[in-house]
Amino acid sequence: MNNEEMALLSFIHMAEGLKNELRNGRTSNGKRESVADHTWRMSLMTLIFSRFLDRQISIEKALKIAIIHDLAELLTGDKPYFVCEGRVDLQQIKAQEELAAMHKIQHVLPEAVGQELLDLWKEYEEGKTYEAKFVKALDKMEAQIQHNEMNFVHWNDYDKKYALTRLDGYCSFDSFLMKIKSLIQEESRQKMQLEQ
Repeated sequence: MNNEEMALLSFIHMAEGLKNELRNGRTSNGKRESVADHTWRMSLMTLIFSRFLDRQISIEKALKIAIIHDLAELLTGDKPYFVCEGRVDLQQIKAQEELAAMHKIQHVLPEAVGQELLDLWKEYEEGKTYEAKFVKALDKMEAQIQHNEMNFVHWNDYDKKYALTRLDGYCSFDSFLMKIKSLIQEESRQKMQLEQ
């Protein structure tokens, strides 16, 4: 086995960390959701929803972005959105930490592979391509779907405050995503109504 193969296998072992990194959400049976759980369903949504978008996209690129979008959390851990909500200073620190983490991950891998992952991650963060916007919308949608599925007792004040509006700014570029967003928000509305 050469150094390149060892580096690839070492990275695969490293990536197991996303199975252990817990998010704020819980599954319908109360288990804390992992980053890997979230990424798996986002990838499924990418595959299923892509054919209904207003524009044809590169499904390969969108899937790659979905799979690696939270890769930095191997080193930074997951920070729920509400930790940085309304705090530009904390958002900038989070962005810097994640970029530094991605550079570390890049250098663990063979050069071409590491560069590709970094480029895909940057594309997601910049959110300029249709694929990146699509995956960013799915990231937020999947989180809201998970909240709708978990017990309301685990919703915090931010979840309750933003459940009916958080997705709005992420989905407006595509009519299909707007339809799905409306369904998700209606589920949230109904859940909150039942729990009031």
